[in-house]
Amino acid sequence: MFHLNVYDNYGKRIDLMTIADSLEYIDGRVWKGKKHYYKGVGVPYNGHYSLQTIDSDYEIREHSGIFYLGNLVYKKQFKDKVGVFTERYQPQFSDYIGACGVKELDIIHNSVEFERSSVDVYDLNNFFQNPNQYYLMLDYKCKRVPYSKDSNPRHLYDLLEYMIMSDFNFIWDKNVITDISHRGLVTDVADIFKSKALKHKVGTIYSVMYSLSKYSIKAFQDFIDYADLKNDNGLDLTLNVIPLLKRFDVNVDSLIKDNVWNTYVNMTDNFLIEGKNCGDCSFVGLGDEIRKEYHERFHPHK
Repeated sequence: MFHLNVYDNYGKRIDLMTIADSLEYIDGRVWKGKKHYYKGVGVPYNGHYSLQTIDSDYEIREHSGIFYLGNLVYKKQFKDKVGVFTERYQPQFSDYIGACGVKELDIIHNSVEFERSSVDVYDLNNFFQNPNQYYLMLDYKCKRVPYSKDSNPRHLYDLLEYMIMSDFNFIWDKNVITDISHRGLVTDVADIFKSKALKHKVGTIYSVMYSLSKYSIKAFQDFIDYADLKNDNGLDLTLNVIPLLKRFDVNVDSLIKDNVWNTYVNMTDNFLIEGKNCGDCSFVGLGDEIRKEYHERFHPHK
């Protein structure tokens, strides 16, 4: 039996539920049972992100470097506890620490519609109200072996080709490579969305390329070599989107300007930043606020 503890923001247990399975913690919000995986049944607390002014209850662990995340903080009242905590894990999402918020329910639909999903959903439990928090019972075709453990550029290329040609998209500023398995399947399909808009297709390829470059230099270069792309300077991370889109039968004329620099600026300003960001997945208007800040940071002297 597994006991799911729910703690308030003082670290006091306010609820206890029992799951008829023996669970082993894997990573993130995911646990493995005898037959299935569970997502949203808590975490061993190890910190969360906050934009708030920090008081004596919190210890700042590091600055995230992402303006809408704030600081990685550690709350003393949560020390050594395992469960769900009634504070948001990230300020731009409604998910409590260790749980799944409303946006995660898109996993159910996307796991069926998206052919490259690694996820099969078996059950959903709404264990906390106001705001609604859930946990899911599911399985993974790839057994959650990440791309970084066994990278194969062909599988990643095939995933991008499928997504672009079938109008599925990633959020452009998410660390999506951690959601991609060694077989080129997607283990977290909650934020995948359909759109034919060029800005979203640009963002999809960029999000994979950027997050891969930060995650593993070797795996990134392997993909560059496999796809016959350039890696001469920082601009190529964005400009490489163009040849890939062309191979996937997408018209890229509106991306290209009279020289390399202007093409880069056009792609970043008018397509990438204008695409869907993490803030668009949760609170109304937050995506626009984040978009505005991205523009200001891209043009700091305007």
